[in-house]
Amino acid sequence: MRRAFALLSSSRPVISDEARVALFYHLISAGDPELAESLHRPVRYRSFAFGVRPVPGGLGVLVTSLDPRVARAFVEGCARERRFTLGRATLWVEECCYLPDEPAEVLNSGRLDLWCVSPVTVSRPLGPEGRKRCLVLHEQPEAFEEALAGNLRRKTQALLGIDPGEVTVRFERRYFAGKRCAAVLRLYGGNVIGFRCPCVVEGPPAALEVAIYAGLGERTGSGCGAVLRDVNRAFFGRWENGF
Repeated sequence: MRRAFALLSSSRPVISDEARVALFYHLISAGDPELAESLHRPVRYRSFAFGVRPVPGGLGVLVTSLDPRVARAFVEGCARERRFTLGRATLWVEECCYLPDEPAEVLNSGRLDLWCVSPVTVSRPLGPEGRKRCLVLHEQPEAFEEALAGNLRRKTQALLGIDPGEVTVRFERRYFAGKRCAAVLRLYGGNVIGFRCPCVVEGPPAALEVAIYAGLGERTGSGCGAVLRDVNRAFFGRWENGF
């Protein structure tokens, strides 16, 4: 199993974006300290993603990874840390379970209709000095999609050693109205602009596998880019979302 979900109740209605990242690593560390340490090491492309979303009275957490050890560590961590403190908040694990892997025929179909559980972000260099700027989806949709597809191609090559060839990503334009898909994450090192919006990813099985398990875009190790197939949204009926 390469995916897991947990429902947590919280003594505080809102926790910061940085605290959500700390929550993920806390539970991974409780399940497998050595793995948690390895996940912290700087790498260009992460093989996992996670999303933390508010639900009435608490938080829902989705964890996905190409490496099944990540989901296993998360589930074991939830079993060991049924109650813990994070900053000023006390959290209780109400339930935790594995989610089934995607069937081979889905990955072989050449297309995934996805729901962004956590904001997707991608950037491009501003100049030769190496600084980057987050692209804004509703202002430059074609540039955003092209950069995201390029990121997915490179990530597939890096994580699986496979050149996926042509990959395309397209977001549903109707969600751009009123900027309702935009989200600003306040993370270590500054703010990150991301977008939660249904999208379609097309490409070979390797690229689709990386998208569904390692996430879309950048900062997947900081709570960005976690996705699910749109047909699985019903599982998160208790999640408060804008869709």
